Amino acid sequence: MADTNGVGFERGALIFSGMLTLVAAEYFFTKLSHTVLFWTAFILTRPLGATLGDLLTKPHANGGLDLSRISSSLVIGAFMVLCISLMPQKAGDHPGADPIVVKYRNVASRSQWALRDCPYRRVAVD
Repeated sequence: MADTNGVGFERGALIFSGMLTLVAAEYFFTKLSHTVLFWTAFILTRPLGATLGDLLTKPHANGGLDLSRISSSLVIGAFMVLCISLMPQKAGDHPGADPIVVKYRNVASRSQWALRDCPYRRVAVD
């Protein structure tokens, strides 16, 4: 798209990013099938990645940044590490898990695992 339509790599990346943003908005604000939205986003990541890869590696004359494969891989890797480190990380609960069991899953002794100090269940533990 960026080469054939004369859009350029930056604009091409912005177009695909915008389309992915629309898919994300539809996920949060509409009742469209999450499966359809997932596959739509999945399909859009391919041309976005290709456009960004071309932006990094194509020569300046073609509108790219003329980075080597190693340099572009390092840029992409650093970007991924930055994104992961900036996103809040928290442990999730299993949808069918008993909240009492989840609360005590890190107790060292398995006999104390789920029932120790539980106000709702009075069962003796080791």
